[in-house]
Amino acid sequence: MRAVHQVLVAASLGDAITNEALGIRQAIKRRFPGVESEIYAYHRGLGVEPVRPLSQYPTGNTAERAMVFHSSIGEPGMVEFLAGRRERIVLRYHNITPAAWFQAYDPAFADLLRLGREQLISLRDRPRRAGYRCRAPRASLCSSSSAG
Repeated sequence: MRAVHQVLVAASLGDAITNEALGIRQAIKRRFPGVESEIYAYHRGLGVEPVRPLSQYPTGNTAERAMVFHSSIGEPGMVEFLAGRRERIVLRYHNITPAAWFQAYDPAFADLLRLGREQLISLRDRPRRAGYRCRAPRASLCSSSSAG
């Protein structure tokens, strides 16, 4: 493996998912010298210069590259991006707050939470040969046969 890149929907200063991705990147670089490890995000806040725009994600030979996708809130552009990927994907599941909790207060945000769950479920059916492994806490997120 020549590269292990991480992809986030959004990166911002002080955000838990962003901080975790930065820690993983540091651990990869320390433990596996010579393996490229970058972080890409669809949305980037101020102060996260180590995180690159998703539009700069590498193309080309996917056989020597793996992606860690940090699943969180939904983003329509991320659906398209992930659908076109052929490299191995490791799914890092971050709890997605139930949309119903926000529906009465912020329907648009609730819609993004629903989309995040839909994105997660769409990845569970990715061909196993691509290297996807699901370790979500709920079986319905991992197997289409257990979806109810």
